[in-house]
Amino acid sequence: MPVTHLHKSLHLSEKEIIQLKIEKPVNVYLLDNANYHLFMQDRPYTFHGKEIDTSPFFMNPPYPGDWELVIFSNTPGEKLEAEITIIEK
Repeated sequence: MPVTHLHKSLHLSEKEIIQLKIEKPVNVYLLDNANYHLFMQDRPYTFHGKEIDTSPFFMNPPYPGDWELVIFSNTPGEKLEAEITIIEK
């Protein structure tokens, strides 16, 4: 598990996407609840996402429902900031 990460629980419909504004490269993961718990326990998990370095970044959930958005840096202890906005398609 990354030492420092941002986390936000989201409920997304089929008409909503996530917009992220960042200032430095980060990893962005969208996980269901079960995989978020595995992530927190440093166990194998599956996710949707990737490393991003451009802003704004738009992310579609693979399907509507409840999601855990996780944002973290590959640099341990690095302070993170991100603006998270849910917008309609």
